[in-house]
Amino acid sequence: MQLNPLLGATRWAGVKNTPGTVLLAQSEKNEPLIASGFADKGRVVSIAFDSTYIWARQGKIAEHKAFWRKLI
Repeated sequence: MQLNPLLGATRWAGVKNTPGTVLLAQSEKNEPLIASGFADKGRVVSIAFDSTYIWARQGKIAEHKAFWRKLI
């Protein structure tokens, strides 16, 4: 499956190297895009982009839904 590239992303200074923190996705330049971890008594997922809507607009609705469902 080929999805069109995202429009851009926020640049993070980095991902904290703490127990339970995992880098899930990064750019071609090794910049973090998705990270997950724990905060207090819950789980946290941070994403550095907001342009996945373009996948749905280009006919990849099932892939767009699957991405967000799996992330959540």
